[in-house]
This record gives sequence, C-alpha cells and structure tokens, in this order.
Amino acid sequence: PTITKEKKDLSGKLPDCPRTIWKADNIDTDNIPQPRETAPLIVDAKDLAERLKSGTEEAYFVAEREKIMEQLQQHGAILFKNFETMKDAEGFRAFYDALQLNPCLDPIHTSGLRDMIGKK
Repeated sequence: PTITKEKKDLSGKLPDCPRTIWKADNIDTDNIPQPRETAPLIVDAKDLAERLKSGTEEAYFVAEREKIMEQLQQHGAILFKNFETMKDAEGFRAFYDALQLNPCLDPIHTSGLRDMIGKK
C-alpha cells in the first residue's frame, strides 16, 4: 500500500518551465552522425511485472531514480506506459515526487492549445 501524506497544494503556484533554447544555427545537416539512441525510451510496466510485484510503483521509481535520470539525459524523453500510479493526478504527483522532479507549468498552458484539445 502507498503511504499517503499531505502534499502541499501547488495550484496557482507553479513557475513556468524553462524555455527551450534551439541552438540550430550553423548545423551541417549533411554531416550529422547516425543516432545511437532514439527518443523516447519506452518503459512499460508490463515488462517490469515481476519487479513491481515486490513493492509499489512508487518504491520502484524511488529505487530507480538515478538510472531513470541517466536514461532521460541519454534519450531526451521517456514514455512510461501502463503504470497504475500515473492514471490520476494524485498518482502522477507521487511519481513526480519519487523522481524528485521540480514541478513547473507546461509551456503551452497559456497558448489556448489545451482548450482546443479539451473540446475534441
């Protein structure tokens, strides 16, 4: 069972995420090496079923934090699939906290795109 403790409400208090800086000037596209790794890395809970049986998903993320952060640096993105933890806001917050990530607002939160997506 997940130990729940009162989490600080972050509503209306999140800073914007850092802006992406595209350093694309003077890239020689004819001589770009073939990638050794691709993004995103896919981590599927179904592939970790035996490992996840011994504890909670949150415990898995705490134990694997350093490895996950190295993989994030290597691949640029990680797609976590089929994890029960991230199916609701409380679980996603537990995942985020387990990896010790700094919460911030999605860059498109003010663009109106979220409204368009929500109307579909």
